[in-house]
Amino acid sequence: MVALAENAWIGFVIFQIIATFTVAVLAINSFVSHKKSTWYAYWSSIIGWFLCFAIVLLIPVDIIEGDVIECRKAQEEGQQGLDCNPPFTYLPSTVLTIEWNILYWGTFALSWFVYPFLTSYWLAGDFTKFEKFFTSFKENIYIYVIMGVLGGSFLGFLTIKDDLTWDGVRQTVVLLANIYGLTIIILLMGYGLVDIPRYLFRKANRNTWLNIYCERISNLRKDKQSYEEKLTDNLKSVRLISEKISADNQLRPFVDVIISKCPPQYKANYRRIHDETFNERVTYDMLVDLHQKVMKHDHAFNRASILYERTTMKALNLQDIIASRASLSHTVLWSFKPPRTGRLVSFRNRLEWYWQTYLHTWFYRLMGVLCSVMSVVIVWCEVILPVSQIDLSPLSIIITQVPLTGVVKQFYAVVIVSYMATCAYTSLFKLQIWDYYMLVSHQQSDDNSIMFSANYLCRLAAPLSFNFLLLTKQKAPAFEAVMGKMQGLFEIGKVFIYVFPVFVVVFFLFTLFNGFQRIARSRCMKWLLGCWPIKKLHIQIPDKAAARIEGANILRQERDNKEAKATSSEPLTTMSSFSCFGLGGPPEVPSQTETHIAISTPPPRQTPVKQPARPSFNYGRTSSTYSSPNKPRYSALIDDDAV
Repeated sequence: MVALAENAWIGFVIFQIIATFTVAVLAINSFVSHKKSTWYAYWSSIIGWFLCFAIVLLIPVDIIEGDVIECRKAQEEGQQGLDCNPPFTYLPSTVLTIEWNILYWGTFALSWFVYPFLTSYWLAGDFTKFEKFFTSFKENIYIYVIMGVLGGSFLGFLTIKDDLTWDGVRQTVVLLANIYGLTIIILLMGYGLVDIPRYLFRKANRNTWLNIYCERISNLRKDKQSYEEKLTDNLKSVRLISEKISADNQLRPFVDVIISKCPPQYKANYRRIHDETFNERVTYDMLVDLHQKVMKHDHAFNRASILYERTTMKALNLQDIIASRASLSHTVLWSFKPPRTGRLVSFRNRLEWYWQTYLHTWFYRLMGVLCSVMSVVIVWCEVILPVSQIDLSPLSIIITQVPLTGVVKQFYAVVIVSYMATCAYTSLFKLQIWDYYMLVSHQQSDDNSIMFSANYLCRLAAPLSFNFLLLTKQKAPAFEAVMGKMQGLFEIGKVFIYVFPVFVVVFFLFTLFNGFQRIARSRCMKWLLGCWPIKKLHIQIPDKAAARIEGANILRQERDNKEAKATSSEPLTTMSSFSCFGLGGPPEVPSQTETHIAISTPPPRQTPVKQPARPSFNYGRTSSTYSSPNKPRYSALIDDDAV
């Protein structure tokens, strides 16, 4: 029995690995599909997310290890009445040290050496694996040479000046990496500490959330149309190049590869201009660039189309929920959902109505209040971090003054570090870098975005854990053994680690009072953007009010189209179709000489069946009513004060 108790940590380690790996797989699968993603991007991202999640969850276990060590030291010094029996979640110091070495140096290698090469490899438009590898190597080697020269010169200077040993060099590298990570943590967490409570309060207000949906629908439709135009131009170029390159040309295999990447669902419905020709000289580099554009714009168009459809359905369902508040039957009357079947249908419908009408709002309000309190406490702890004479950190006081021991203390640490990680990680997930990085749910993210997120998650996990230890003033022996005492290595490290987190309040206040949007909408910023020489990088400031009005009109049209489609015998087609070419040869050229995209005409709408009156619902600016086969009437009016 004693041997079994001593080896109980093995089962906890196995459980920890399985649980963390499961969470990582589920999280990855919400953004990408393993069927569509390349194997190296999918599995490398899972490994990166697994390591960063494991690091965050390993900190509370390490804190318990520090408490057990201090308790046993106190027993050896003669103190009586101490209970130093470790909880079942306790791990020996040797096991923790091994785990920290694997996790930290694993994330270090992935973020600084593996992901940059894999990302460049995936983005390369070359046609063979060797050429893509060579392009990736060429793009990254310049950066590593520059970093190596600068970093080597700095380490050489410190070695000569301070007579650094190998352990000192290692700690210097760790210090520089964590300074970089702490800088990003402060930026992301300063935004997330405001954004998460604000998201919960907005989610609690149905009208506010509907306005947000209308704004998203307007933006997604514009993105969809923009990517459709770009994809059409790419497919037209592919068609013209295909007609120019003969079958015996050495570039023909590369053209066939591009043809295989063209979307097959589009038919040749646009009509060519008779005198349209491709006069440029076709080169390999041109085909590489075109190959990359076809894949990029095809994925972007499909992503925008799917998100547009999903967001539209969510907005329509939200309209049904708001309109059903005064329902006498205590049932949400869905317009486009099939009725429930099976047992306890009436009870389930009534339970759904109470949740959607009352409980949903109060639940999100309560969560918003709790997250707001936690955000204010974390900001306060960051601000008073340089004050070491008096312990003013609520997070530290709760641990030291309240008798939290064992699993309870570990659970408290898990809650705090998980909230800090959520604030930082969700900000990273919401970040958009033009078309280069955009993490989208519903498995609509590309491989580059998922690897980019894994790259920065690996860089943020260890600095986030270190910042948590500073806020709570706790000791993690195994973590310190691997990371070293960074604050004591150089004076600049001590000053940065304790002083720079104070700047989190700057980003916190900027986000709280919409400082970034106010600056972006200022006249000075508009003038600067107008003088910006690079037109491609121009930043357009969106008009939210106009987007909400346009989104409400689009939503009304979509409801009309879906109801007309439901009442007609033939399906309604609203999307234009296009193609780059027919694989069997040149397409038939019609008599017209203008470019034309065929759009089918919707069938005549049938007269809807008269239904009993229901509450009206406002979702546009100007009053506009219409009949519905499932609902009686809706009016359109946007509440500008809701957002």
